[in-house]
Amino acid sequence: MNYLLTNQNRFEHIPYPSPSHPNATVKSGGCGPCAALMVVENLTPSRYLMKDWIAWVISTGARVSGGTDMGKLARAMAAKFGFALKTTDSEAELAAHLKAGGMAVANVGS
Repeated sequence: MNYLLTNQNRFEHIPYPSPSHPNATVKSGGCGPCAALMVVENLTPSRYLMKDWIAWVISTGARVSGGTDMGKLARAMAAKFGFALKTTDSEAELAAHLKAGGMAVANVGS
């Protein structure tokens, strides 16, 4: 399983600017895109350099002032990679999905 640490110094040089944080980097604001990239790299044969992934994330319009619009990013990923997408508040539904081999990103921001 591929695992990315968003606080690693190796990502502080990759810009991830937003209207309210023009100097933000992947290290300071890229937890959503890193979680999303872990899903992509663990469910598909696709591999991305972080700078290329971040450029794609920005191109989707998912980068917003408060962070990343994970709904918008998830819809873009579903379209690009053919993922089924569902949101839920049900722990049982999540557990069944994970048990069946699926992956999830817990969006604790909203």
